[in-house]
Amino acid sequence: ERVSLADGSSTSVAGEGTLSLLDKFHVP
Repeated sequence: ERVSLADGSSTSVAGEGTLSLLDKFHVP
């Protein structure tokens, strides 16, 4: 599955790729 991020990039969600995706959404 592909998710479009707010910055305009798209990330492929699969396995460990989800970790980096969550990291983008949960910025401190």
